[in-house]
Amino acid sequence: MQTLAQLVGSARILVCVGRGGVGKTTMSALLARQAAASGRRALVLTIDPARRLADALGIAALTDEPVRLNEPTLPGEMWAAMLKTDEAFAAILRSRMPDEAERASLEANRFYRFFATSLAGAHELAAAERLHELATCGRFDLVVLDTPPALHASDFLDAPKRFHDALDSAAFHWLTGGKGGAGRRGIRIGIGLGLVQKTISRFTGTEFLSELTEFLGQMSALMEGFKTRAAETTALIRSEQAHFVLITAPASDAPQSVSESAEAMQSRGCRVSALIVNRMMPPVALPADNRALAGLLHDAGLPKAEAAALSERLRSSAAEAARFAASDEAMFRQLEQRWSSTLAVEAVRAFPQEVSSLAALDAIRSLLFPERAP
Repeated sequence: MQTLAQLVGSARILVCVGRGGVGKTTMSALLARQAAASGRRALVLTIDPARRLADALGIAALTDEPVRLNEPTLPGEMWAAMLKTDEAFAAILRSRMPDEAERASLEANRFYRFFATSLAGAHELAAAERLHELATCGRFDLVVLDTPPALHASDFLDAPKRFHDALDSAAFHWLTGGKGGAGRRGIRIGIGLGLVQKTISRFTGTEFLSELTEFLGQMSALMEGFKTRAAETTALIRSEQAHFVLITAPASDAPQSVSESAEAMQSRGCRVSALIVNRMMPPVALPADNRALAGLLHDAGLPKAEAAALSERLRSSAAEAARFAASDEAMFRQLEQRWSSTLAVEAVRAFPQEVSSLAALDAIRSLLFPERAP
């Protein structure tokens, strides 16, 4: 079993998964930054539609094209990108449809626009394609993938296979004329289908049906490429070079949430290798003597009565924080006992402010990787 530092130093892909609100995006950026600090060329890619990654890095915005963060002091390189579904599909078309006029025709098609922007599963399919491209292009030693909340992580993992199966379905081949069908690129035209077309056109118009025919025809020419890449992406995600990092926070249901996420990933043949328990309440030291604290407040200028009342409130607040810290610690020990034999288990203390800069990211990183942080 590798430590988290070893995973960051050797993995080709790290996929960060977890439910919303546990700091998954911050941890993803932190792992990429640590890889860059270790001399690697690291990219953090978010496929979460929220713009949290740009906020965490302290930059205005991110695009589908990776941008390098200007950090000359790092021995390696840190890059960042945010998946834009339409831009990802546009890049796919450029690489697979060299004919500019044919590509422009497809991009103008209303069915393609719906496919590339609104179709259920299109975002996950684009994410899988983009991950494969960036992980195999040779530009980066490590790609850290920030996924949407755990509810949707399985959609991303299953997208390549679902799409592969859909493209192999008998209905699709009948429509496009594949696997022995009559048409080379358009919809298969037969007596039965011709009658269906006439019926549909009475309600939708011939322009609608013509545009659908053109869309399916043009897409059928791309199908083999999609199928090949879907199979390759699935194999890449399940390879020894890809590791999944579970991110959680010390909530009462954390043990169950972690177990469910780990089982979901493992059932899909994914290698779960690390668990980060984020936002742990730091230990709190209670004042040994409330009268001493009141004396300090009085010396600072408060009247004795006000100093005594304030010291009591401060001690009460500190006692409550100490209880939270003890509860978090107990939860972490429970998770550690359950998973430390198979996963690298790490704790990250809660940061006192919103993470919105590389400096803040480095402050947290120094806690998680104290022996390696500059």
